Order: sequence, then C-alpha cells, then structure tokens
Amino acid sequence: MYLKRFVAFAAGMILFVLLIFDADAQNVKINKVEILQGTDENVTFNFYDLVISGMRRKSIQFTFVLTQNEQVFDTSWVMVDPVTIPYDTATWSGKAIWFYYPLMFVSQLGNNSQPYTGYLIIKNTESGAIVHKQPVQFTLEAMKREISEDGAGNIVSSFNWVYDKKLFSGEFVISKNERDTSIQERDKFQPATGRSSYENGYIMLWETSFEDFYKDLYGFLYTKNTLRLENVKKVLLQIKEENNLSYNQFAEMVICCVQSTVYLLPDEPYGIFTPLELMAEQEGDCDSRSVLLYILLKDFGYDVVIMYSEKYEHAMLGIAYVGGIGEYLTHKGKKYYFVETTAPGWIIGNIPPEWSDKRYWEVLIPQTR
Repeated sequence: MYLKRFVAFAAGMILFVLLIFDADAQNVKINKVEILQGTDENVTFNFYDLVISGMRRKSIQFTFVLTQNEQVFDTSWVMVDPVTIPYDTATWSGKAIWFYYPLMFVSQLGNNSQPYTGYLIIKNTESGAIVHKQPVQFTLEAMKREISEDGAGNIVSSFNWVYDKKLFSGEFVISKNERDTSIQERDKFQPATGRSSYENGYIMLWETSFEDFYKDLYGFLYTKNTLRLENVKKVLLQIKEENNLSYNQFAEMVICCVQSTVYLLPDEPYGIFTPLELMAEQEGDCDSRSVLLYILLKDFGYDVVIMYSEKYEHAMLGIAYVGGIGEYLTHKGKKYYFVETTAPGWIIGNIPPEWSDKRYWEVLIPQTR
C-alpha cells in the first residue's frame, strides 16, 4: 500500500519536474556566437539572433560563467551583471545578448596556453531552473604569457598588454646572473643611516625613519638595476618608434605594460621584488611595480617620483604629466599625478577611493648612492 503510494508520488514528481523543464526549454536557438579579444580592452562574448519558445514564465535571465579544466572562476567582482528580460508571450526573440570582461582580468584567471570554456546560461527567474546552457570554447590568444630560457644564460619573458584599444607585445631578455645578483643585493641591503632587518614579514628599523628607509631602498634599487634594464628599454623604445607614439602616449603605454603583470605580494626581504625579478617572472606588487616604472620612465626622460603612504601601506608612481588631470600631489611647486600600478585600467590621475585621502600620502625622491 505504502509502496504503491510512494511509487505514484515519485512518478508524479518526476512528471512534474519534466513538465516544468520541458515547458521552459522547448526551443532555444542561437544563430551566431562571436568572441572578440582586445578590440576595446575587453573579451566580449556576443550571442546573436536568439529565439526562445515554449516559455510560460514572467522573465528569463542570462548569465555568463567562465571555466577552465572544470574550475569555475569567480567573476562577480568585475560587476558583469546578469541580464533579466521580462516578457508576456510564449516566444521571446532578441537581436543580441553580450557579456564583456576586462581583458587583463581574464588573462590572470588561468593558464592562457590552455582553452577556456564559457557558458551562456539561460534561467527561468521564477523557478530558478536552467533552461539552456550554451558552451563556447576559446583560447586567450590576446593575452598569452611565456617565460623560457634561451640556452645562453638568459630568461626570455614574453607577454602582451593592451593600450588605447590596441594589443602590444614584448619579448624581454633578462640575464639570469644579473637577476640573481639583484636578489642577493636586495637581501643584503642596509639604509645609509641606521640599520634594518626583515623578520617574519616585518621590517625592523633602528635609528632611521620609514621615509628615509624607503628613499634609500628605492634609490638603491635604481642605482643597481638601471643599466641591467637596457634590453627592456630597447624593446619599449622600438615599440614607440613602430607605433609613432607621442611623448605622453609612450609614458601611458609603458605604464600599461607594467600594470599588465600579475599582482603578487612578495614573500621577499623588505617585501619587494627587484626590477629584474619582476620583468623575468611577470609578477609584482605595488612598490615593486612603482620602482620598476620609476627606473624606466626616469631613464626615458620623464619627471617621476614615488608616492608612498605609511597609513595605507601602499605605493604608487607619481609623474609630472603634461596636460594632466585628476589627483596629484605638489612637490617643490610641481604637480605629480598619481599612477596606480597594481592593476590594468588605472589611468594617470585616477586613485582608488579606499586610498584617496591625500593627507596620508607623501612624495618620496629615491636617494641614489
């Protein structure tokens, strides 16, 4: 008796579920799928000429999910919102649905030499049921990163970046010996006055201030590494000539290049990668990138400084920028505009809101030895 009731109940539930799903997924047609990389500094997924019939609900919702090797990436923080469309007919049709993500954001999710799979997911907003799942597979050709050795004692660091809606690429040759020497020098660094040590992630200072310490450290890194970056400078200058970049455009392009490296907080003495480490490994944090940009742009003839905040525990580049707009600090009567280096997309003069109180920022001029 009970078994018959259970079987009847189970059969009824299965039929109910099938009816719901079938009612909401009779026909889903997508005529064309298009993936654009780098045309507007984004990866854009376009789905054209959609027709959904047999739907009897109030609205449908479109979302997009990025995966690689069955790993689902959290993309919520880039604010790619679901698209919800209400309708009151049995058939809905639309010319296009599209989703786009910052190109540099996608490039740092997974392994760019392997294919990604994205899914357009169509949901019933009332029941929450997935009525269609459209896969698209792609390789992020635009943002490949490669690190190799040339057999002559050099690291060949190749990567791409986007500036002004155009894709740029560089192949940077770094001497392994010079990189290793720069690391050893950094590990043994001592300020010009007082002394310092690095213990369990903390910088310990004696008879010197943090301001003087960082002036010495950044100046030390400049002096030791400026000549070692000549190959990097040559590649960037060649890009400038090939693309006929103006004075301001060249500075912006170099900034985009360094911004495109992967953000990584170093577990290294004094919490900083050397400029050669950063270029060889394509990884760095705020002051690692700021110092690298300081060296490159200073040697290219730009008036640059380091912006530092002890309160925010953050560093940025400062540049005296012709025609600059946005946020700046004044030093000796000259305006130095903030340059956020830790992520792509930050233009000169923009400053993240969480670090925007300029009372807590100061200009540091690296003291060279």
